[in-house]
Amino acid sequence: SPAVLPVIARRDPHAVVSEGRSLNATRLLDLNGGPWHFDPAWKRPEGVPARAAWLLAVTRAQRTVARGLDLDIPVLAARAAAGGPESLDNPDHMRQDTVVDVRAISRLAPRLGPRAEVLVVPDGIHDLCLSDDAPRRLYLDAVTAFLDRALAPGARP
Repeated sequence: SPAVLPVIARRDPHAVVSEGRSLNATRLLDLNGGPWHFDPAWKRPEGVPARAAWLLAVTRAQRTVARGLDLDIPVLAARAAAGGPESLDNPDHMRQDTVVDVRAISRLAPRLGPRAEVLVVPDGIHDLCLSDDAPRRLYLDAVTAFLDRALAPGARP
C-alpha cells in the first residue's frame, strides 16, 4: 500500500518491496535468442529488486513532476507509441513498451516545462535505442536533431 511506503522506507530503506524477472531484458539478450548483445550484469534478465527508499523517491518525483517543474531548458521526453503487458504471451512485446506507462509520460512530460517536447516512436520498445531498425533510426535521428537545436550557436540555454 502506498500509505505504508514512507514508514517502510524510513525503517528499512533497503527493504525489497517488489521483485521479479525482467522479461524485457530476457527477450532482448542474444544469449536467450534476442537481437542484442549486452552485459547482463548491467541489464539483468533476473531483474532488479525494487527497494523501499527507491520506490518512495520515484513516487515523490512523479508527484513533483505532476505539480509542474517549470524548467526553462530544452527537454526531450521520448516514449514508445504503445504500451503493453510484460508477459510471455504478449505478441507485440517487440513493438511496445512493456516496462512503463507510456500514457503517463505523455501526460506528465509537458509539465516539465514550457520547452519540453514529447517524441512518440511508433513500434518502439522501452529501450528505444534497442528497438528494431526503423523505430531506432527515428529515435536516434530525433535525438540528434533535438541536440542540434538545443546546442546550436545562439540557442537559448
